[in-house]
Amino acid sequence: MVILELYNLKKDIGEKNNLINQYPTIVNRLLEKMIAFRQKIKKKARPAVE
Repeated sequence: MVILELYNLKKDIGEKNNLINQYPTIVNRLLEKMIAFRQKIKKKARPAVE
């Protein structure tokens, strides 16, 4: 399970106010970028050594 969080660190350095519900478009865009990045590095990953 992935817990998503989005904070405005200029205004909320203590990360007290999760903005995920207020900015779903930004959250979805960042999530898509994260998924694409993970797929990219997975393709380039070396096989595990046993």
